[in-house]
Amino acid sequence: STQSTWGLRIAICGRTASELLPLLEFVRQLVLDPRVGLLVACVLELVIEIYAGVIKQCSSTARLVSRILKCVADQVKYLQEMALVGGMLDGILSANSAQQARIKNQAIGSIPKKEN
Repeated sequence: STQSTWGLRIAICGRTASELLPLLEFVRQLVLDPRVGLLVACVLELVIEIYAGVIKQCSSTARLVSRILKCVADQVKYLQEMALVGGMLDGILSANSAQQARIKNQAIGSIPKKEN
């Protein structure tokens, strides 16, 4: 692990279930923010790694982690759908460009040439 991961691990360790709640709420609020999403995902990963047993035993932390994971799963599904739509649009735009080029070439070919 990198030095920053070790720093995060040290900052996260030593909490009770009730002390995890504010951290998890913070994660929930920022997990989809593209500016800090990677860092927050790293924090969530460490929390789950370190506190898996505590999370399972405490219903409030388990509910909050479930909400966060559902939110992330929903976002992943949404992004996959957007990538699919983007691929479809690329195909449509490519076909349209090819059609426009054919029309332009046909129009240029149908213009009578001037004789000198």
